[in-house]
Amino acid sequence: MKPISNVIGALALAASSIALAQAPVPKLGSITYVGFDGAPLNLTEQVAIERGLFAARGLDVKFVGAANGGQMVSALIGGSAQIGTLTISATAPLIKQGQCFQYLTSGARTYYNLIAQPDLNLPNANQPFPKNLVDLKGKRIAVNARGTAMEFMMDAVLREGGLSPSDVTYIATGGAATAVAAFRNKQVDAALDFPIQEQLLKPGEFKYMAKLTDIAKDNPIYHLTQVFSGASCDYVKQNPAVVEAFCAAVGDAYRFVNNPANTDVVVGVVAKTLKIDQPTAASFWQQYKGTWPTAKIDSASWNAQSLLLPKGTDLPAYGNHVSSACQGKV
Repeated sequence: MKPISNVIGALALAASSIALAQAPVPKLGSITYVGFDGAPLNLTEQVAIERGLFAARGLDVKFVGAANGGQMVSALIGGSAQIGTLTISATAPLIKQGQCFQYLTSGARTYYNLIAQPDLNLPNANQPFPKNLVDLKGKRIAVNARGTAMEFMMDAVLREGGLSPSDVTYIATGGAATAVAAFRNKQVDAALDFPIQEQLLKPGEFKYMAKLTDIAKDNPIYHLTQVFSGASCDYVKQNPAVVEAFCAAVGDAYRFVNNPANTDVVVGVVAKTLKIDQPTAASFWQQYKGTWPTAKIDSASWNAQSLLLPKGTDLPAYGNHVSSACQGKV
């Protein structure tokens, strides 16, 4: 039998350990994060907010929505947000003009498929991708907006099929709801679709030309990183502890969403973020759950961003613009 003093000491140690575990995390700072409003691109950040993963790292993070990459960059430059969603197509031209940004963590990989009207004549439908894309010549193709990363992605896919962007007509159809309406009204022949268009369309309202999320061979946008989280170089330099805590929390969020035990919770965040019902959110997650494999930005995925560059701009140097400290925290 253990001496009573040893038992008392063990109990005291256990009590102190519990107290330590329950002690509040020292607050490092507050962040306003600007991202895509009502879109799944910022799912990991939303999970980190909803599940208290930022708070567990000492951060108070508020999410504010924006409509496009230009608005997000403007918020970072103007100081109304400290960290936000960055796209190469929006930031590379500004870097050329003298602005400076640090890219912190990877965002969602591509989740686009190429769909067509169910009655569209596709003589080469039995040809393997990308040879079947010849049927798009002269067709109207839906993208979210003109001059965006999505259009640049479609340009790259067309070139892989032996076509040029001038062989088709792009139609800007906006977000998922308006894009579905345009498709149903036959304002377009085909669409580079994105969530949650396929969930909103009914069976028989479309047919696949290419399931780009599943095709790796000869697919220039397969698993391509769409967006990054990032901040101005000045903010990163002046707030290293906050930035590293942010990156660590985003890494926590990636591990959380990739744990099958958390599926119901993630589906709940999807439903709240996208403002959709639980069955639709569950369908979304089942189809796109592989979209967030890791928060790390490696040099290969960074170099692949070159196809998203507007004409006359260069890819920012990985060593100068990707935060090495963050890559070690995620």
